[in-house]
Amino acid sequence: MTTATLHAPTWHALTDHQLTHATTAVEVLARPWTTRLLHAVHQRGPSTVAELARAIPHLTRSTAEDHLARLVDERLLHPLVHTGPALWALAPAGRALAPLYAQLLHWWPETSARCPRTQRIETALALLARRHTLLLLSTFAATGPATLHAIAHRLPTVSRATIYARGTHLLLRHLLTPTSGSDSARGQTYHLTPHAHALPPLLHRLATWHTTHHQPQPAPHRSPRLSYRPSDLFSEAAFDHVGDDRA
Repeated sequence: MTTATLHAPTWHALTDHQLTHATTAVEVLARPWTTRLLHAVHQRGPSTVAELARAIPHLTRSTAEDHLARLVDERLLHPLVHTGPALWALAPAGRALAPLYAQLLHWWPETSARCPRTQRIETALALLARRHTLLLLSTFAATGPATLHAIAHRLPTVSRATIYARGTHLLLRHLLTPTSGSDSARGQTYHLTPHAHALPPLLHRLATWHTTHHQPQPAPHRSPRLSYRPSDLFSEAAFDHVGDDRA
């Protein structure tokens, strides 16, 4: 009896629907303070605004309040109903980020084990969240080696200046690489690097997380009373395959 081999998703296997959901998920998770607040709540357990502001360097109480409210709206955190100051705990969508964060750390091509995990995750998300980045990469995957000028013709809704600027950024981040030795930047042909080719499984997971945990839901008539449950969001087990971290 043979067992079917499950192949990792490729650029060609990703649908426009999945790419849209992955893009939205990246935009949500890349927002300022998101990773650090989720990390702090995981480490401390249910925490007050004041405790989180003290735990995260350079985060003021007023800024923490603003971002905690946003994370509640995005269903990544949930306020616990009890007497005394409000406590913030991980919601199911926040706990479900564990495998996604581990995969981000494994994928990101310029990680340094000396950097905190939160910083490495934020850097990877910031790269993917830059406008038109995923669109540009998926277009290169569809066309094969091409010039930025040719890509601009395929994306008439994106300005040529934006395509050249984003293409240059992807070159610097080692997600695009030159194919030929043309002396003219306009005539230079580029193709995806191995790191860019390795991105679809992560995008598939991002899309799945977004459709499963982050779709709008009807507001409940009463706030649910959620008790705290330890999460493996930043546990050692989740990151065994990516090495040590001094966070």
